[in-house]
Amino acid sequence: MDRNNRARRHKQQTANVRRQHDPHRMNAQTRQRPQQAPPPRQTAYTDHAPLYDQDDGRTPAPQQAQPQRGRRRITKKELRRRARRRRMLAVLFVLLAITAGALFSVSFLFKVTDIVVSNPNGSSELVAINQTNVIPVTPVATAAPTPIPEGQADSVIAQPEEGAQSGTEAVPEGDGTSTETVPTPTPAVPLDTGPYSTQQIAAALGVQPGDNLFSFNIEQREQQMDLALPLLEQIELRRRYPNTVEICVTPAAGTYSLQTDTGWLVLSRSLKVMELAAEQPAGLTMLYADAVASTPGTTLVLKDEVASLITDPALSQPVQSSPVVNVRESLQTLLTGLETYGMLDQVSAVDIANPEETAFLFDNRICVHLGTLNELDYKLQLAAYIVLNKNGDGCSATDIGDLDCSYIRSDGTIQPVFRQGTPMLPSQQAALDADQPQATPAPSNAPTVPPAIKKE
Repeated sequence: MDRNNRARRHKQQTANVRRQHDPHRMNAQTRQRPQQAPPPRQTAYTDHAPLYDQDDGRTPAPQQAQPQRGRRRITKKELRRRARRRRMLAVLFVLLAITAGALFSVSFLFKVTDIVVSNPNGSSELVAINQTNVIPVTPVATAAPTPIPEGQADSVIAQPEEGAQSGTEAVPEGDGTSTETVPTPTPAVPLDTGPYSTQQIAAALGVQPGDNLFSFNIEQREQQMDLALPLLEQIELRRRYPNTVEICVTPAAGTYSLQTDTGWLVLSRSLKVMELAAEQPAGLTMLYADAVASTPGTTLVLKDEVASLITDPALSQPVQSSPVVNVRESLQTLLTGLETYGMLDQVSAVDIANPEETAFLFDNRICVHLGTLNELDYKLQLAAYIVLNKNGDGCSATDIGDLDCSYIRSDGTIQPVFRQGTPMLPSQQAALDADQPQATPAPSNAPTVPPAIKKE
């Protein structure tokens, strides 16, 4: 009986399976309906069941998948920040690379081995340095020309005749009908280093062999060399890669003298203090100014004139006549103007002790008073016309006295006043008045100003 029941149950299950999988028996609704997975089987575990019997042969229940988070959207602002950070990192990397290269070059490259002393005109001399001292390099002598044997007239270089144009030499060819010009070598300009030798100049630099080309400051070394070599007008240092230092020097010439409490200062054309002498140097233009004690090798330092005060009886307070002026700049401006109008070579003294009463002594016979430096160019132009007397209507070569070009009239012109007598600079007059007052001589007829001399 049990066997029959099992057989019938098996047939029924088989028929159900065939009916489910038979496409001809499924209607349209069944075909279109999505097949849903059966719910997971819930297994109930009992306490009395043995341990080995739990989940025996059973499929574990599928676990539900966790929901995935969506990716965050990157905005344009975030992209710009990232690009900015990348650029900053790139710049930092480049700076680190440059720093490393600089440190490497300072440590291992650009070692000084040669020193060249030169002049602005292009002449130079190489000075090699070793571990102990500076050794001048002797230039290689040019070999003497080989004498030409007689009979080879076609190869003889004809010497230029006296008075002929230099720079080329004629070479006759064959019968002498044609000539070939050969340039004459230009003689080398000798190196002028003043009273110093090239060894002394190179030693004053203070550079040892093996020092790096960038291990010293050019401005500081130039100042040190100015103090060590005061008889040079200008010293300029140049780096020539990869291992040479060039020292370009200009010799100084004594041009002016100035008396101070410690002695006489000898000044160059650019007012550089060359030396301190005990007596007044001869043949130099004398300057009258209130100078500060200067060290040889430095530029002249003058005390700036404080603005003067004029007391007016009608006013209760003093009136300031002019602002503070730089005396050294004023002196340099005056000297430049004298050179421009061709009077500097004949000026024997310049007085700028009081910037309100500037003056200069021309040819030791005419003292030209300029007053302040207002309208200086016009005053110097008028003074040059009168004292140089190029057109014959100024001061003659025998006139001696004072020429006053300081008074400017209301229309902007200057009426010069010439006084015959002993020329006297304002500083000399002040010293003389301090000892014994002296009457001022009466003015004489002044040379008239030509109509062509007008303010430009």
